[in-house]
Amino acid sequence: MHFKLICPTQSEVWAQPENEGFERQEIIRLLDGLQAKGHDYEVIDGDSIGDEKRRDLYLEAFAALSHAGNRYRIRQVFGSRRHGGGDALGTNVPALIVFENEEPVDVYPHQLDDGYQTIHAYLTRL
Repeated sequence: MHFKLICPTQSEVWAQPENEGFERQEIIRLLDGLQAKGHDYEVIDGDSIGDEKRRDLYLEAFAALSHAGNRYRIRQVFGSRRHGGGDALGTNVPALIVFENEEPVDVYPHQLDDGYQTIHAYLTRL
């Protein structure tokens, strides 16, 4: 698997339920552990990317949602009910996009009926 972590390098991540357990260094430590098992990852500074790159990353996240069978929601996680498009992707809300065979297959955090599946919870399960 390949992972893309989009998060701020300098600024703080807002304390929101979808960010629960997110500490940048801890997430990178977990990704390093997966790298030792043959997976790879890249970290993208969410504060320094432009609107076009953010839209492209949101489209990858949306493709992952479709690949996962639309069994969860991401619009309000990375935007709002009225305004999707991922304005908060990688800034207020870090994102982890999971790839298999160069295709996006999953995205974290995402919203389930009973709450959120966070990046930290997903990585600690692996």
